[in-house]
Amino acid sequence: MSGNRLTELPAPLFGLTDLLTLNASNNRIRAVSSRIAELKNLCWLYLENNALTSLPDEIGALRRLIWLSLRRNKLSDLAGPLTGSRVKDLCVAGNPLTTNAVARSNLKKALPKTKIFWS
Repeated sequence: MSGNRLTELPAPLFGLTDLLTLNASNNRIRAVSSRIAELKNLCWLYLENNALTSLPDEIGALRRLIWLSLRRNKLSDLAGPLTGSRVKDLCVAGNPLTTNAVARSNLKKALPKTKIFWS
């Protein structure tokens, strides 16, 4: 799905409940549907180089998600949607939140066991 000029994740995608990896990088996605929670087995999610300004709270319901790459989007805060998440590695380089001390602190508090890549 990478590099297809998508503006949203296609609805049929959410029926792929056994999907382990989703790479929707290099598109024009502005928002992720709350239906992302239907991908219960998702372990690796790549949403790099899009136009995301936020994530739905439902992303925290992805209990198997261990890698989340959100590089080069327009995200200014992620603490809420990711609170309680089991993500082990999170890449947020190239987002406005990386230069906001409060947003950085909130994210670290929300994900104390997560390795966060700021740059």
